[in-house]
Amino acid sequence: MPKRVRWLLVFGLLGCLALAGVLHQLLPAPSGSTINRENYEKLQPGMNRTEIEIILSGKGGDYTGGRYQVIISQSHPLPLEELPMFNTVWIGPECAVEVTFTVEGRATSCRLWEVAPRSGTAMERARSWLRL
Repeated sequence: MPKRVRWLLVFGLLGCLALAGVLHQLLPAPSGSTINRENYEKLQPGMNRTEIEIILSGKGGDYTGGRYQVIISQSHPLPLEELPMFNTVWIGPECAVEVTFTVEGRATSCRLWEVAPRSGTAMERARSWLRL
């Protein structure tokens, strides 16, 4: 295969990956998240981490691609990095679930938090996502 064609394929693939990343940040979060009030109500103190991860369909983290932020009060959005580290938080487009675990991995308490879309332009969100 000629060098020129090979380079065209490489840059074409890189362009497609970049476009996919930008679209992931700009498009709305998919509906049908398992991080919701209904599943929150299934959580019980004493459950182990694996049981909770099965109900919420994964390990703790932000499942919105950074498009939503946790609202502690109406005037105070709290970024994921500022939540207490001894707790595990699942963030979805409908709500956020915070679970406190013992050292042995048993849930001691669960809290439900409101979420709101992050404000800012698409360019600001892209910069934030790229950490620029």
